[in-house]
Amino acid sequence: MSSAPFDLLREKREELGLQQPALASQSDRQTMLKGAAIGTGLIGLLLGLTGLAVLRGLFVEAEIDRLARVEAEEQQLQGKFTASAQGLRTLEQSNTALVNGLIGTRSSSA
Repeated sequence: MSSAPFDLLREKREELGLQQPALASQSDRQTMLKGAAIGTGLIGLLLGLTGLAVLRGLFVEAEIDRLARVEAEEQQLQGKFTASAQGLRTLEQSNTALVNGLIGTRSSSA
């Protein structure tokens, strides 16, 4: 009888005339445990890096939203500035026309 309790390929090996698999030696087990530990460590490292990348993405997204609000405010202020500048030009033109009108009029009290 096989030493492994669930040897599903025992009959196939017997048909082919193959020997029973050898039990894993202690060094093989230690090597396998080291490999599993290294693999687990790498998976943990990758999960940690993925988590950091997700957090960084959330921070970048929040900063983009903040900058979009700042851009909208800047455009609003730029529109107000343009309207104020146009009003100032209109006022300057009116003042210039008024001064020219006053200068052009002769004083009769002289």
